[in-house]
Order: sequence, then structure tokens, then C-alpha cells
Amino acid sequence: MKKTLLFINLLISLLLFIISYAYVDQTLISIISPSLPRILNLIPLVKLVAHYRHPFAFLWLLCLSLIFISQIIFLLNQKALKYTKITLITIFLTCLFLALSFPYLSKDIFTYIYSGRMILVFHQNPYQVTPNQLASQDIWVNLCHWVDRPYAYGPTMLFLNTLLMVILNPNRIIDNFYAVKILNLILFIYTGYLFSRKNKKQTLALWFYNPLLLIELLQNSHNDLIMISLFVFSFTFKFKNKILKYIIFVSSVLAKYFSFIFLPLLLFPRQKIIKLFFFLALFVIYFKGTHAWYYTWAYMIIPFAQLKKTTLLLLFTHHFLLLIKNYLPFLLFAAWTNYQPLNIIRFLLPITLLTVVFWEFINLQEILNKHTHG
Repeated sequence: MKKTLLFINLLISLLLFIISYAYVDQTLISIISPSLPRILNLIPLVKLVAHYRHPFAFLWLLCLSLIFISQIIFLLNQKALKYTKITLITIFLTCLFLALSFPYLSKDIFTYIYSGRMILVFHQNPYQVTPNQLASQDIWVNLCHWVDRPYAYGPTMLFLNTLLMVILNPNRIIDNFYAVKILNLILFIYTGYLFSRKNKKQTLALWFYNPLLLIELLQNSHNDLIMISLFVFSFTFKFKNKILKYIIFVSSVLAKYFSFIFLPLLLFPRQKIIKLFFFLALFVIYFKGTHAWYYTWAYMIIPFAQLKKTTLLLLFTHHFLLLIKNYLPFLLFAAWTNYQPLNIIRFLLPITLLTVVFWEFINLQEILNKHTHG
């Protein structure tokens, strides 16, 4: 059963990979076509999707739903899967197709890349100069989000992107694009491996077949993965030198600052404290905003929190509904707009999250009672 699901998800990831390039940005085609004319072959596919936007949007929804159903089956049927060579190759290829997909639901990867280009090509500080100040000189600016704001992230990601451009070429966008994608793939697989050492039975549901993580961290290539990976490495790996452990943790914080709230876990990694920080993470994320990728932050702590199956089921459902609410209207109408039929999802999202907190709070009480009586 599980092997069949793995193969089905491999086919789904391949389909999503192909579909993603039907949404390639026209600016990117303009930049690349002089050196790679074959990219112009994508234009008929782009036009096809633009003409049949609704069917392709519901095809995306079907693919997402099938991954979600697989995730729930993996969660409820936790008999250990034998990680044979074929199984590992299937998992790797599924991640590979999604990692190399075009991030049509977010332009953030181009913002990361452009920050390095600002330093190496224009000799500007991204923390002081905004991309739109260079718009008259550089067409690459049209690929980016938030061009009227300075660089919003910590120096870890800025260093990595600049380093990749030094190694490759700051004028070759396609090389840097796939370099970031491959870096994400490596980090994603290695982080999943670290989780499997702690919680092997739930790794498929928690990480490798989690629609939220596959879409936001692999396909959309959000830099949250850098923060998550570095934190998990510092939290799980047994370092002989404690200074190295904290250097890696600081690197996580300097990728994206949210991981700072988990500093006490490095000092006191007790189960009841981990559970409390799970609640804290959800609280901060909920009031931070409605972007789906914010909820990936919770996966720095979820694999270690020993959550009940019911809690995880509710949490996965919340993430699945959030992806639909955030992205289906864009795929249907090519605009970030409200879609009335999804109002029921907007109603269900806070209820689902509150149920998660309530259900797991009962579990926390049981842990505390056992500790008190013990």
C-alpha cells in the first residue's frame, strides 16, 4: 500500500513539475531567451494555461488533495516502511521534481538571488538600497517581490546567495536559480533524515509527503528552510564542541529571526518544555499573519513534540485548507483576491487551529500529572 502511494506521489510530483513551467514569468523568458532560445518553446504552454486557467487550477487542487490523502494514510498507518533502495530513490525523485519546479506561487526566490546581484554587480548594500532604485538599470528587478523595501532577512541567506553568485556568475540568472533550488533540495532531504532518526514512523507524513512543506519549501523555495534546517541540526546533532552547536543555532536565527524563540530548548530539551514551545510557536505564527509558509516554522518543533495522531490530523488538515485558501484564487483568476466559495475555509481555519491547541493541551496536562505523581 505504502509503496503504491509513493509511486503515485512520484507521478504527481512529475505532473506538478511540468505544469509549473506553464507559469514561467515573461520577464524571465526575456532575460534567458538570448542565451537559451529553446525557452521560447514554453510560450505555447504558457498560453494554453492562460486560456484554460480554471481546469489547470482544479488539476493543481486534485494533485494537492492526493498528496494530502497520502499524508493522512502515512500518518494513520505507521507500520515502519522498509527503506529499500527503490523506496529511497522514489522519495528522492519526488523531492527532486518539486525542488526543480518553477515557483509560480511566489517570487521570493528571485528576491533572494537579486540581493547577491546588488552586492556583486552594483556594489550596493541590500539593507540600505531597495531593488526599485535599480529598476532603470536592470530588468531583473521585475522578477522580484517587495522591490520598494530593503532586504528583509538576516545575513545567513544573503551570504549563501552571494557565495553562489561568486562561484557561478552574477549575470547568469538560470545558474543561480537552479543552484538555490538544489541547495534547498539537499537541505530538505538532510533535515528529513535527521527527523527520521528521532521519529522514523512519522517521517513520511511529517516531512517528505507533507503538502505544506513540499509546496512552500521545495516548490516555492522559501528561505525558511535554511532557518529550519540549521535549527534542527543544532538541536539534534551531538556536538563534542558546544560552541559549534551555538554557532549553527545563531546561523539559523540570522537566516530568519523566528528560531530565536527556541533558544531555551537548546539549554533545557525536556519533553514538557518542548510541548510548551509548540503552543508558543503556533501562537506567534497565528498572530504573525496568514501566509502559509509561516506554518513551516512550527516544524522546527513538531517532530520532537510527541503530538497525538488526532492533533497531527487536525494540524495537517489546517495546513491543507490554508494552501487552498491562499493559492486557489490566484490560480483561478491570476490575481490575489478573495474567492467567495472559500469563505467556509476561512471560517474553519481558526476553529481547526483552536481544536489543535485544546486537544494537545489535554495531552500536556497528562504529561504534567505523570511527572508530578512520578
